[in-house]
Amino acid sequence: MPRILPLKWRKKNPIQYPEQITALPWLPQDILAEICLYLPPHELYNLSQVNRSIRAFLTSRSNAGFIWHRAMEDAVAEGTMPPLPPYLENHELAWARLVFSDYCSICFYTFTNPVPGMFVQWSFNSRMCSICIMSQIQKRLPRELKRHLKRQEWRELLPYIVFHTGDTPLYLSKEVTEFTREYLSLSTSQERADFLSRRRIRTAAVNRVSLLLIFSASCPLLFSLM
Repeated sequence: MPRILPLKWRKKNPIQYPEQITALPWLPQDILAEICLYLPPHELYNLSQVNRSIRAFLTSRSNAGFIWHRAMEDAVAEGTMPPLPPYLENHELAWARLVFSDYCSICFYTFTNPVPGMFVQWSFNSRMCSICIMSQIQKRLPRELKRHLKRQEWRELLPYIVFHTGDTPLYLSKEVTEFTREYLSLSTSQERADFLSRRRIRTAAVNRVSLLLIFSASCPLLFSLM
């Protein structure tokens, strides 16, 4: 068994202390931004995980919003990144995290050797493990809405998933709760009609994007970056 030397006797080895030798955290922000402009989205995301200072810079909309926007535009033009959905406009970092992260967004379980795009519930804009997803979904209508909306309308108003063709649609409980609260807070029939119209448009967009990404998750043109 190798002998472990006391800390004061250990020979300094810069390879063992990458955060101490990297110059990035101490660079002026304008120089760091210039470097980041040459990175594709997956490398930007990986860089944002290096340490707190870089993460703070790359997660600041005011500092790095234009960097993410340009990286996404270039990647989409090259066919190496699925386009940012219209309902996530100006949320490029959230989209990159959804595509490239390797952990469950609920329990933070880290997947082993994850493939970009796998374990993602595109309809819910979330990456969840098989245990957490079962605790986050529901198929029944809230009692408060049963007299206002028919079950058939739910597919048009809320994104959903099915595990097998022909199964009952499953909805994200958090979104159902938010939908119910907002709908019942509206006092006039016109306000509720306008709200439902907006929801139908958004849900249709989510369903189109999720359907495309479900079938393209194994496509090398879209998910060959890691």
